[in-house]
Amino acid sequence: MNSANSKYIIPCEYGKIGKTGGCYIPEKDGLYGVISVSCETKTEPPKPEFEIENETLIRYNDESREIDIPNGIKIISDGAFGSSSVKVVNISESVEHIETAVFFGVEEINVSENNRYFSSVNGILYSKDKKVLVAVPNGFSAREFKIPDGTEEIGECAFVCSDIDRVIFGGGIKKIGSFSCSGISEIVLPDTLEVIPEGSFSQCFNLESITLPPSLRYIGDLAFEECESLKEVHIPKNVTHIGRSAFPPDCKITADKDNLYAMKRMAEFVSKTQNKQNI
Repeated sequence: MNSANSKYIIPCEYGKIGKTGGCYIPEKDGLYGVISVSCETKTEPPKPEFEIENETLIRYNDESREIDIPNGIKIISDGAFGSSSVKVVNISESVEHIETAVFFGVEEINVSENNRYFSSVNGILYSKDKKVLVAVPNGFSAREFKIPDGTEEIGECAFVCSDIDRVIFGGGIKKIGSFSCSGISEIVLPDTLEVIPEGSFSQCFNLESITLPPSLRYIGDLAFEECESLKEVHIPKNVTHIGRSAFPPDCKITADKDNLYAMKRMAEFVSKTQNKQNI
């Protein structure tokens, strides 16, 4: 071998590759060949602090515990804070729409006074006119939470996975979205409530106590589906509709004796339960 070219040969053992680069020497039929190997690694560029597409915040990637949503973002998407350590979110004036189940792990939500669509009270997110409770952040912890008087609507998944133990409704509630409140054990409904929509309290796994008000007329399908801890419910006299699978199978249902509709539905409910047990 020409010594002038020896500096271009990288020493290595047959059949092995060095950790920092080198060569591989294969053998076949008594002949040898040299394959050069490069161990160069490519590093991916760091992710941006805010992933934004079409004025929509897709994901927050940093480690801060408190963040300011950049002005210009109009939509905050579901899962935006799912893998972050954010505890306080300050919403800018440009935000117009917030998807459901956004604030997992967040403890406090604050809204710019100049925002035309949202407001906040004590870290809870409301519509601008405070008639809609939009979201109780998942990390918000309290033994008891009273929904303010004047609130007319509970937004979809407003209490999703909440750790609050007891929720008291204020007067004026007209519409209830899906609670999905896995941690809540007691719910106190207002005397003015007339309708419990389909699936409203579905998957409130720890719900043990709920008193249906005398004003109630309608209980939708699956209203208390999978409320495994709910063992007894009394149906008020004005209820004229109880939807399909409105209560869990093990729940004892009673009714005012002069509510013939409720008594009939109770008999149907018991009959279906017994038939399933005999199968």
